[in-house]
Amino acid sequence: MDNKNFQTTRDDSFPRTLAERIYISIKDSILNGEIKNNQRIIEKEIASRFKVSHTPVREAIKRLASEGLIIINSHRESYVRKISYMELINIYYTMIAIDEMALKLAFNRAPDITIKEIEKYVNALKKVAKKEKVGEYLDLNERMHIRICELSSNDYLYHIRKTIYSQLGIYKPLRFFLFSRSDAIDKTMEEFKSLLRALKSRDKRKIKHINRGRWIQFLPSEAEWHEYESENF
Repeated sequence: MDNKNFQTTRDDSFPRTLAERIYISIKDSILNGEIKNNQRIIEKEIASRFKVSHTPVREAIKRLASEGLIIINSHRESYVRKISYMELINIYYTMIAIDEMALKLAFNRAPDITIKEIEKYVNALKKVAKKEKVGEYLDLNERMHIRICELSSNDYLYHIRKTIYSQLGIYKPLRFFLFSRSDAIDKTMEEFKSLLRALKSRDKRKIKHINRGRWIQFLPSEAEWHEYESENF
């Protein structure tokens, strides 16, 4: 594995343990697609890059394995976990169900704040709703849903959603690929606007039946999946 794949840290101003700095560096490189699926993570190279012993490197790798980004085989070799199409589908369906539940909980608890926060994010999304800003658009989208989970005041739901976000992160290059070449940005913006209108109407019947299940349309088809695999792996 080429050492240039690794960044030192995202924010040197905040003190972190060596293991956490290495964890963040490897994770960023995986989520940015700089380290590919099935690519081996070699402890010796990382330790050399950071000028540390193997101990903090192993801690970082174990943490990434617990999040499902890395697998460790019987020979204690570490690899970036290979993406599977069915796993992506299952993660996405789970995420949709959790986001729907979080939205309803947040709105029932604090409708005015929930509307205000969603409107703030939707306005920000409008400004980056361009194909050349796909990365910003996807990041804002995720931050909005994490914020809604926070507003639900359900810590368990929030932590599950954060875990899903981490799992979904391994598919970020694929999502970037899809949003860059389709009308997915325009369609999702229309969905956000419809959602906001439903919430502002205060129509409990409409709100009760808010269903993000139709968002499954933004997943890749198997043909798109295989095309992406052939071009990237």
